[in-house]
Amino acid sequence: MVKKKSENFEELFSDIQNSVESLEQSKLSIDGSMKVYEETMKKIEKARNIIENMETRIVEISSK
Repeated sequence: MVKKKSENFEELFSDIQNSVESLEQSKLSIDGSMKVYEETMKKIEKARNIIENMETRIVEISSK
């Protein structure tokens, strides 16, 4: 069984930036661009979840 790499926000953000740069350079095929886009959208969702969890933790800490 392959262990999935745990990604933190900074890693996700860096990967997202790199993907956007690849898409902006337009050097990928349409299929390649679509694959990068789909993977990037998944990473954006993971990053959003991390931010939401951080916000929840901040609210919990602030209310103590």
